[in-house]
Amino acid sequence: MNWREEYNRKLTSPEEAVKEIKSGDTVMLAHSVLGPYTLCQALGKRKDELERVTIDQTAPTFPQPWFEAGYEKAFLPVTRFISGFARHLVEEGRLGVHLQDTCFAARQIAERELRHGRLIFMLRISPPDELGYCSFGQMLWYAPLQVEEADVVIAEVIPGLIRTSGENYVHVSQIDKFIEAEPLFASPEEIKQTVGLVIKDDKERLLAEIIGATVAGELVRDGDVIQIGAGAISGATAAFLVGKNDLGFHSEILPGGIMDLVRQGVMTGRTKKIHRGKLVVTACMGVTEEDLALIDGNPMVELYRVDYVNDPRVISQNDNVVAVNNALAIDLSGQVASDSLGVQMYTGAGGN
Repeated sequence: MNWREEYNRKLTSPEEAVKEIKSGDTVMLAHSVLGPYTLCQALGKRKDELERVTIDQTAPTFPQPWFEAGYEKAFLPVTRFISGFARHLVEEGRLGVHLQDTCFAARQIAERELRHGRLIFMLRISPPDELGYCSFGQMLWYAPLQVEEADVVIAEVIPGLIRTSGENYVHVSQIDKFIEAEPLFASPEEIKQTVGLVIKDDKERLLAEIIGATVAGELVRDGDVIQIGAGAISGATAAFLVGKNDLGFHSEILPGGIMDLVRQGVMTGRTKKIHRGKLVVTACMGVTEEDLALIDGNPMVELYRVDYVNDPRVISQNDNVVAVNNALAIDLSGQVASDSLGVQMYTGAGGN
């Protein structure tokens, strides 16, 4: 059977695809910034047929049926990272929290003895290419591992998802069920707003300018390898690096401004000891439509699993790494909190 025949044999409707899910299963969603919206809606319609189906996700950013009243018996939604969209759901008790270090979370996915019931993975992918390979799009995170370890993989095929080098591919033969859905894209600007990557006021703008100027003026030298964490203020740092030479990039996310440095010849990666000449990330967040067009099919941009990108043993193979990350609070002993404000959980563990 060639891959086209296999694809057509596995192609079904959303309603038929989610019939694979049984009471007691764990349904893991690909990173919820760009999650399988159509499959989630179809699964929600089965609330009267199911009991205690765990919905395991990271940073949910779009409405899902199980966040509403009346779904409590059927679904137990939990998140591994609290997004701005989900913060009120956590506070109201409609979304559980399962916070973990990103690398540990990836390992746990693979440890079947820590799970209850079957693992169902639902995700979005691009249509197959001429060899039967699909792309995960602009966000990879744990997806290759989830495909390998799930008992059932259900994919929502969306036209228009970008393709990159690295590990950003999955073959038709690795998927159990396909559905075809409309490209209900959140725009890059909507993603930035939802995830919290937009400067909100003059105070944040001034802080970003002070930090960006300090990083560029005192910390970053020509040839350094840069890491920038998720956040509006840290993400603004890239704009201050114009004028530097031969910078490299290895970071969990590719924020806005980095592709401008590529266009200007600042970000070349020539001095990197590993993945020389490449931008290595696990997700593209905060980028513009023009950035995505430049990333699509660009061999300079490589997406890998988050537990690889964030592994200190990988990061340390590069010399002169400069990391710029956000913090919420620092105490008098120098301890930094990036996940909570007092007793209130605000985001979660993660980043490199």
